[in-house]
Amino acid sequence: MNEKSELSQTKLNSGKSRGSVWNLKNIGTVIFTLLLLLIFASKTIYTYHLPVVTAVSPVNGKLEKSETVKGIVEWSDKVNLYAETGGKVEEILVEEGDPVIKGQPLVRLSPTKEDLAAGREKSYELRQLEQEIKNAEEDLGRLEVLYREGAIAKNQYDTALRNLQSLYNKKEKILLDYQDSLANLDQDMLIVYAVQDSIIVDIAVNQGEIIKSSQLVAVCGKAQQYEMICNISLDNNFVSAGDSCELENSSHTLDGIVTRVTPVDQGKEVTIAIQSEEATAGETFDVTFEKESAESHILVPNGALNMDSDGYFLYQVKQRDGMLGKEFYVEKLRVYIGDEDHENTVISKGITFFEPVVLLSNKGLSNGETVKLENEGDFFAD
Repeated sequence: MNEKSELSQTKLNSGKSRGSVWNLKNIGTVIFTLLLLLIFASKTIYTYHLPVVTAVSPVNGKLEKSETVKGIVEWSDKVNLYAETGGKVEEILVEEGDPVIKGQPLVRLSPTKEDLAAGREKSYELRQLEQEIKNAEEDLGRLEVLYREGAIAKNQYDTALRNLQSLYNKKEKILLDYQDSLANLDQDMLIVYAVQDSIIVDIAVNQGEIIKSSQLVAVCGKAQQYEMICNISLDNNFVSAGDSCELENSSHTLDGIVTRVTPVDQGKEVTIAIQSEEATAGETFDVTFEKESAESHILVPNGALNMDSDGYFLYQVKQRDGMLGKEFYVEKLRVYIGDEDHENTVISKGITFFEPVVLLSNKGLSNGETVKLENEGDFFAD
């Protein structure tokens, strides 16, 4: 009987011991869990009010500058055709927009009796005049090359054109004299000729009109040769003569070459040469100038730059040990800037290594302030 009682008491004591150990383990687990929850809650509360920032890394790259403006295409080379003598406009042989070739008759005039008398007095031998015309055509060809190169003024070129037209008209008058048809005014027509392959831009006279000597008869534009003058911003320092550019509207896209950049009030005036079968004088285009910098630089997004009374600075994102473990903070970094484009700015001095810099922040920042880095996985390993 005593042995059974002792055995029962032993089992009872053993059960109590195991229960106490199990309770201690549970209590320890609960305490540890509570500590973890407390740490997590504390960290959440701590970081809840921190500025949230997004960072980027400075890069080595080239600036890609661009500017888009509007402009209107016009004829690059317009030639004014004048009447050699006065008379009545008997017939207009072309219309505005017509293509014409060199030597093509454009307008027929019937001279007055006074003009006919003066024409007889001024007649030359046909052979001599043909030689003069040949010489004048050769001179015009040389002057056209010089004018294109900017070596002579336009009025000098126009004078040669008028001289050539004058010779054509004189030749016509001589032919009329030789054919003995001057007495018949219906056939004695003075013809205004095209002096080069071109497009009729404007007819300046009307049929039946009495015009004077040297009066403007027509204006021609050289076929497929156009020009545009547009304005760019004063701080645009990348567009220069010889650059290519793109012209675009809803109908077509053209290429142009910058021939001249001239400072004007509050900007710069750019002249563009265009050669195209598709363009039409008077069309409006969006003109885009683009150029990549020759050298690579340290670049940061424009939005990452800040400025105060001491100059420009960046906020670098760094890591340190905090009360609840690793934390991020920002440090003000003074920098010197260079050129810029629409997206990036050159950092000429101040960055010696590529730590991330703040691009966006939901709050204002101060030097040394702790922050929450939204994209920390892009820069810092766990």
